[in-house]
Amino acid sequence: MYYVKWRGVKFYLRANFYDWKVSVDASNSLLDDVDFEGLFKDRPIMSACCEGFDKDWVFGTRSKDRRRFTVELVDKFDVWCFFRKVKRAADEADKIFRETRTVYERYVLETREMEKRPEFVEWIEQQTEQLKRDLEGKQERK
Repeated sequence: MYYVKWRGVKFYLRANFYDWKVSVDASNSLLDDVDFEGLFKDRPIMSACCEGFDKDWVFGTRSKDRRRFTVELVDKFDVWCFFRKVKRAADEADKIFRETRTVYERYVLETREMEKRPEFVEWIEQQTEQLKRDLEGKQERK
């Protein structure tokens, strides 16, 4: 019996002489879009077939819940493929995070540079004055 917790996902695994059982309990969307490409049959696994698992570790099918499911894998190679797909999903999530962070950081830097320009400061002051006049005009109408 193996237990692995990685990036907000808990994996429960065990092998017998016949196959592997893997339960996934994810607290995030990391695995939501992973295509396991027929690596396992999407069918319920009885808790009696998951020797060594607590009953709380046996879940339904992936088609019913992409974040909490139990599957049966044929051999070590399938287990390796399963975790390789999980790793690729994590790598893709990291890439998106890095790109988003880079865009945000660039935006912040450009905004800070823009705020230093006299014409920007003057424009902000003009807009502020216009807003004050608009608010005073609305209050006078009431």
